[in-house]
Amino acid sequence: MKEADKVFKGCKGIFLGILIVLGILALRKSYSAQPPVDRLISGTVIELNDKWERNWNEEEQSIEYCYVIPETWKESASFVMKSYLREFELLLNGERFYSFSDHYGVKGGSRFVVTLPEGCFGKQFVLRVKGQSDSQNPVILAYLGGAKEMAAKLWQDNMYALLFGVCSFLAGTGLCLMAAYLKRHNLGVRRKCLVDLSGFMFVTGIWVVTDSGLLLCLTNQVALINIISFVSFFIMPVFLLRFISDIWVKTPVLNGICQIFLIIAGIYLLNYLVPVVPGYVLLLPDHILCFTAIGVVLKKGWKQMRYQEKEEIRKLFAGLAILCLFAMISFVIFYINPTYNYPIVYSIGIFLFYLVLLDMTFSTLYKQMKKTASLDIYKRMAYTDSMVGMENRAAFTETQKKNPLTRGRSYILMDINNLKMVNDRYGHFEGDRLIQAAANCILDVFGETGRCYRIGGDEFVVILENDTEEVVKKALKHLQERIQEENEQKEIALSIAAGYATWQKPSDTAQELFQRADTAMYARKQQMKQQKTAVQWQKL
Repeated sequence: MKEADKVFKGCKGIFLGILIVLGILALRKSYSAQPPVDRLISGTVIELNDKWERNWNEEEQSIEYCYVIPETWKESASFVMKSYLREFELLLNGERFYSFSDHYGVKGGSRFVVTLPEGCFGKQFVLRVKGQSDSQNPVILAYLGGAKEMAAKLWQDNMYALLFGVCSFLAGTGLCLMAAYLKRHNLGVRRKCLVDLSGFMFVTGIWVVTDSGLLLCLTNQVALINIISFVSFFIMPVFLLRFISDIWVKTPVLNGICQIFLIIAGIYLLNYLVPVVPGYVLLLPDHILCFTAIGVVLKKGWKQMRYQEKEEIRKLFAGLAILCLFAMISFVIFYINPTYNYPIVYSIGIFLFYLVLLDMTFSTLYKQMKKTASLDIYKRMAYTDSMVGMENRAAFTETQKKNPLTRGRSYILMDINNLKMVNDRYGHFEGDRLIQAAANCILDVFGETGRCYRIGGDEFVVILENDTEEVVKKALKHLQERIQEENEQKEIALSIAAGYATWQKPSDTAQELFQRADTAMYARKQQMKQQKTAVQWQKL
């Protein structure tokens, strides 16, 4: 099973690499494609759908839409059209001044902006649609107006996309920062769900902005915008399904659906580089797959919700139901008339879904962070000696296991002299006070430069990192002075025997250094019976 998982992950990595390469090649090709639009640099705006006349040109075997531009029109004019026409021409008084042909959608033609020639007022404007029969009625949404007025209308009609894109970017950035914060502080919260949710928000915002006509005011690279829009739409469900799998519905079916979405995106990019069919043909299987995924999630989620009485599950189910409803309405509008502003409906559904997800995510994170904080408190309690406020023997043992490398490390082992005698003569209360006094002195000297442990009744260990032998000696001398200050205020004198060992060669292990320090400490402890110094030490 492990070998199969490795093979699957390897194949997945290779596929994603191929997908990235195809994307780069497609972006390069789209950037070099001849733009089918002029750029709107910033009155009167005429909607031509209810103004022009439709005629059938038998000679050209084409449909012609005719409109006479008013003679009172003295300003420069722009023709703006939203349609999926693959071939058409624009004429003034029978003279062609613009033509477009793109049967595979390589040029990205779905929105067209064409500046009319000077002196167009009073002339007959004709849109000639080729490749259509007289019985057909191609879906067209067309406007004629001044450049400034047309730009203003474009901004007004697509302001929702700008607001949605900004909100998606801010929300996605906030979730990324939260994931980074959780990782930095090693909080036991699933950060992957935050990353997937932020990815969904980023990609959705990109799709809504690129699918609108807003960018026509900034650039004429329609092919580039179109390919970004399609790819973002194809991979958008992947992040959402991964998020749902992270926190709710776990089923191999969703993983399979995610792979199919990525395959569709790869086929689209490959077809763009080597055109075989129009790119928009892939929208239908993608839409079908979207509804399949929603159906699987709702079915599995409904079953889980019946057995799990969790508020987060109910919120997520309600959010998905809202998203599904608005998505269906949006798809219906698209297939009835793709020139309608269907993304508005979809954006409303996604925005409501955002609110549900954010509320659910923050609620879940808050609960998990509280749980993690409680676990941290219990862990600190388990690894802390309550009498002296140092780390205990369990913490020292854990440190020895986790950090076996000892390069630059020093161990100082200390033992309180005559503790048993103090307990027998003055009682355990005074013995405990002596232990606390020893711990305070050790913490005062080593608390900021090393890690201090109480590993037994009267035994202490200090671990120093990257300190030389001279530094260790100076610190022990400082400890001796600190104990002398302590003894000036105590009736029962404190005396500590200390031994230390420093790293000498690469083969030194943590256990070897500890044993050497322990041997040195006991050797000095015997000598201190005949001496009156508060602390003595030896290196071994």
